[in-house]
Amino acid sequence: MGLIGSGSFREDHPEVMEGMQAAFNQDNGTWRIVELEGQGFADAENHIPQWLAAVPTEMSDHIETPLPGPEYRQYTWHTNRDTYDKIVFDDLKENATLAAMLAYMASEDPVRFGRERAELPINERTGEPKEWYTCFEPRREPRR
Repeated sequence: MGLIGSGSFREDHPEVMEGMQAAFNQDNGTWRIVELEGQGFADAENHIPQWLAAVPTEMSDHIETPLPGPEYRQYTWHTNRDTYDKIVFDDLKENATLAAMLAYMASEDPVRFGRERAELPINERTGEPKEWYTCFEPRREPRR
């Protein structure tokens, strides 16, 4: 359900997608950002460290950048343990500030972020290379 809106936007606004430098997905739940991944984009290591360098060290010294990083792999967010009483408001404020600073740095970067995917490692179970997630056509009707 979460990809319906973004998939529809991608489909409905190709001119925006063509001009987009980067998209930031800050959906890590109630804890502060501790890792920035490039979601497997080969060019991530040429941009993300540069953008992060502009962030004050008190906000960035705990952030790891395994680049280009794996594909989105979180599996514990949006569970029954993700409740309002666990919110750390100082972390959320810092996350919002960090996201705004990174978005600004990306917007000011004169070099376009490449769209090529890095080579994925071998799947240990199958012995075959892992495959990237492929975008699907968005569903416009809600499930019943």
